[in-house]
Amino acid sequence: MKFSRSTWIVSTLAVGALVTQALAIQQGAAAPANVATAVPAEAQSAPVARPTPAVRSENTTIRSAVESLVGSYRANATDDQPALQFHACVIDVAGLDNAVYFEVSRDDSPWAPFRQGVMHFWIDASAGDQLMLRVSDFAGLYPNFQNAVALLWLAPSHFPALSNENLRPLMDIPLTSAGKTFSGSVGRSPTSLGGAVAFSTSVEFGGGSFSWNDRGVDAAGKQVFGPAAGQSRKFIPFRSPIVVNRMPSDLVIIEVNSGDASREVATDGHEVAVQYTGWVLANGFQFDSSRSADRQPMTFTVPGAFIAGWNLGTQNMRVGTMRRLVIPGDLGYGERGNPRARIPGGAMLVFEVECVFSRPPKVSGPGESSSIVPPMPGVKK
Repeated sequence: MKFSRSTWIVSTLAVGALVTQALAIQQGAAAPANVATAVPAEAQSAPVARPTPAVRSENTTIRSAVESLVGSYRANATDDQPALQFHACVIDVAGLDNAVYFEVSRDDSPWAPFRQGVMHFWIDASAGDQLMLRVSDFAGLYPNFQNAVALLWLAPSHFPALSNENLRPLMDIPLTSAGKTFSGSVGRSPTSLGGAVAFSTSVEFGGGSFSWNDRGVDAAGKQVFGPAAGQSRKFIPFRSPIVVNRMPSDLVIIEVNSGDASREVATDGHEVAVQYTGWVLANGFQFDSSRSADRQPMTFTVPGAFIAGWNLGTQNMRVGTMRRLVIPGDLGYGERGNPRARIPGGAMLVFEVECVFSRPPKVSGPGESSSIVPPMPGVKK
């Protein structure tokens, strides 16, 4: 399974088209070569206790709505749509007393969500204390911010600090409730997706399911995307197989794929080749990527001699292993940062790493010295 940065995207005017229309795009920018190797490993940091984000609103309706929304959900494939995953977790956003980060991905590529954003609930006093759901995109950050925070629903305590100014509202949906089930809809909104000129949105969550449906119509009023009237794409709760390890040092290792079980784990002396991309987590700045057009996988001999977080996070990989590493500043470039790569001091980093090659050390025969075999053809050190 190829670990690419191909993503699936939908209209920036609506979260709903996330389950009905998608286009493949490539994201990423040129970056300095091999930034990961710039400084030697540092000692592992002391244990860190990082609080989990929590809802601060005292409104019981809002708290119930958040509780009903957060979680992991999956929708089965249909005749014209792939199986999808929806994940939502509470995050902290300055200026809001409740905020939920969400991402939607294809079931076969959960590491590459095609839609991400923030939802929050508010009470419209001018409309008789109407409960509203606001859906927002990210704003004022690097374009790769969404790539940097992908999968952080698994580690919401490490989601970067945002403020209300980092959100661009897309729509407000009035909600009604029946127990812990919430539903609502919003009428015509403009769009150019799929030949449509406008779309409507309906949402329902709680009671053990989640659904979000957009229906786009063209200038003649003909529906051009979305489920037929009376039908709905329903997501049901499920448990993701992705493994997350939170280390006492504040390092987070998210293992998307454990790799080819028939291949041995790379231990000391193994030569490995990896594809990787690195971001500054705070704003999504992509500072390096071996996946750039003029780059090749990076090879090194285990154990590595890189920043401490990389050394710790890439232990015991095998061909096909795919991981996300969230590296705190003291296991990265420390207080001095890396000015050449535009990494500020103390910056928390995210690396996406895939092991694409592994070779054990050459076994010495009588009278021979032990050494690592030469790099595989076409791959630079």
